Amino acid sequence: MPVDAQEVSQKMCAILGTRTYLVRGQISDGSADGTVKLWKPDGTLLKTFTGHRAAVWGISFSPQGNTIASGSVDNMVKLWKLDGTELGTLRGHSSAVRGVNFSQDGTFLAKVGEDNKLIIWNLLRILKLNLQAEGCLCVRDYLRTNAQVEENSCN
Repeated sequence: MPVDAQEVSQKMCAILGTRTYLVRGQISDGSADGTVKLWKPDGTLLKTFTGHRAAVWGISFSPQGNTIASGSVDNMVKLWKLDGTELGTLRGHSSAVRGVNFSQDGTFLAKVGEDNKLIIWNLLRILKLNLQAEGCLCVRDYLRTNAQVEENSCN
């Protein structure tokens, strides 16, 4: 009798729990060793993502299926391409990140931690962020609104 790989994958995800996610015939899961793994439904390992310093508790695929978000006990969320390239690290929690989820259009990422904080990130802005330009805008705005600051204030 033929086996339906999609059905087997869904059952496997149900057994493995919340750290496992299925999309477009690929399974991703987080593990206690701080890695994220991408699998085929037949159990073939496609890729191991390394970068977290503690167990990974939350996994989510973007709606387009081309990005994985992983939340960890190291208080961080990492964004990955499917080839294993790390796109970035999102901070902001003072304790473990328990869950991550993309918005339906993939524009936002919500993450929740044991610190009882829900943080929503605008991914379009973050992934295209020019840190130098953003820093200059912040400093320019600060100097414009704080006229009492003098050039030697930092000494």
